[in-house]
Amino acid sequence: MLIIVLTCLFLSKITISQTIKIGTINPVIYCVGNSVNIPFTITGTFTGVNTFTAYLSDPFGSFTTEQSIGTFTDTLSGTISGTIPNTSGTNFRIRIKSSSPVRISDTSAIIIINPLPAISAMTNSICSGNLFSVLPVNGSNGIVPTGTTYSWLAPSVTGGLTGGTSGSGASSITGTLVNPTNTPQTATYTVTPKSGANCTGSTFTVTVTVNPLPQGSLTGSTICNGGIGQLTFTSISGINPFTLIINGSSYSGINSGIPFSVITNPTSTTSYSLTSITDNNGCIRTGITGISATIIVNPLPIISARPQRSGARNTGGPRCR
Repeated sequence: MLIIVLTCLFLSKITISQTIKIGTINPVIYCVGNSVNIPFTITGTFTGVNTFTAYLSDPFGSFTTEQSIGTFTDTLSGTISGTIPNTSGTNFRIRIKSSSPVRISDTSAIIIINPLPAISAMTNSICSGNLFSVLPVNGSNGIVPTGTTYSWLAPSVTGGLTGGTSGSGASSITGTLVNPTNTPQTATYTVTPKSGANCTGSTFTVTVTVNPLPQGSLTGSTICNGGIGQLTFTSISGINPFTLIINGSSYSGINSGIPFSVITNPTSTTSYSLTSITDNNGCIRTGITGISATIIVNPLPIISARPQRSGARNTGGPRCR
């Protein structure tokens, strides 16, 4: 009986002869990818090629699906240098396991892991001289933590776009760009996102297409009195169809180079001034001056008893009868 008791006491001592205790982990708030130092102390003797491995729990503090985050090969107390994996939550814990012999430490106090912003490339389009604003949305555009801000350098541009400037700590990506050409041009911004928890994500791009304001010329026609007066708009820039303001009246569905009838047929020669152009992109040029056209109205001939001399012709427009 005495031998059995002594044997149990001996085995009990062996069981508890090595322990691992985690020290204070500081700080307690991390971003994905951050380094974390996990100090620990031991009692007893660890032998051979022993490795201490730090494990991270799930976001609820359970080690059922624990992840290895760092190792330390030694038989003495020390510090494990680990890396925070791609996860997030507010109730993580850490524990340490040894390999020779196998022992498991106590668990650490709670640590918090914040996600990194991870935003996909975005696009936007505006009319020349207008303000653009791009606001990434969590889920639709990737991972956008609450309170994320954005910083960017001046954009790379085509066609001599002007107005592109840098920005820092902004709640959205904004700017006003001017296109000096007659064709669409682009500005590409490289943006760095930073979450409200001060976690900096990888850069992403915002490409803004800047459409030119529509412009063009107006030509008239020559008609006989009582005929249908027509004008023709020929665009230099902008997309069909156009809406034109001419002599205060609106003409919609106008295609470049195709004649269209005026609202009221003139009974005498009339000048028409173009003051506003809107294209199918929604780009508007207003306050236009100096673009006008004339519809010439030829009178109908006056019939008299005297016959017209043979060979006489109507000149300067359509033959009016």
